[in-house]
Amino acid sequence: MTQQQILNSVIMFGVVLMVAGFIYDDQPKRGPTPLSERCSELGGEWLYKSADLLCLMPDGSKLSYSAASDDFVPYQGSGGVVAVAQASTGEQRLADDCNPAPSFDDYQANQSFAGRANVDFSTNEAATHHRTAITKDIAAGVNFSGKYVVSTWGCGDGCKGSAVINAESGKILSYGLESTNFTFKRESGLLDAKREGYYVIEDDALKLLCK
Repeated sequence: MTQQQILNSVIMFGVVLMVAGFIYDDQPKRGPTPLSERCSELGGEWLYKSADLLCLMPDGSKLSYSAASDDFVPYQGSGGVVAVAQASTGEQRLADDCNPAPSFDDYQANQSFAGRANVDFSTNEAATHHRTAITKDIAAGVNFSGKYVVSTWGCGDGCKGSAVINAESGKILSYGLESTNFTFKRESGLLDAKREGYYVIEDDALKLLCK
């Protein structure tokens, strides 16, 4: 093989590599697999309305997503009656007892935040289904418990869906809770979800107080 033939072969090989590189770069880059797809790959059904990131398996068992291990693990549940929340008066109520109804004044917010963060949808990937509504509401500023935003949207006749976001960190504390309406105040940590019960902010989480 002559020197010219060798040179031509090298040039041709370089062209082939360049074309292959362009073809590869043209392929869509795939980001992290959404939790809903990962649930489907396990043979389960993603529970979009769950605030606990749950995957329902064919045998009826549930798996919950663990950020610590970046994997689905057996769901432990709440262990029966939902835990107790503490009012500022020192009174405690079990989750199945809403008589008398709690007062907004009993759950005064002890914090205040004037700014806002970008919503961190990685803290609840299912919430991307209502990205527009959530982003719009958090841009309007804090409206719940001093530093949180309650975002709501229509989900049918007489139905509203919701999400609760920490406006300071961008963390989505709750997504998918539905009711006929929601009542809340900027200066109180109590959320009235009507027929679904009363909820409170505790340890940066939305917890059922009573129904």
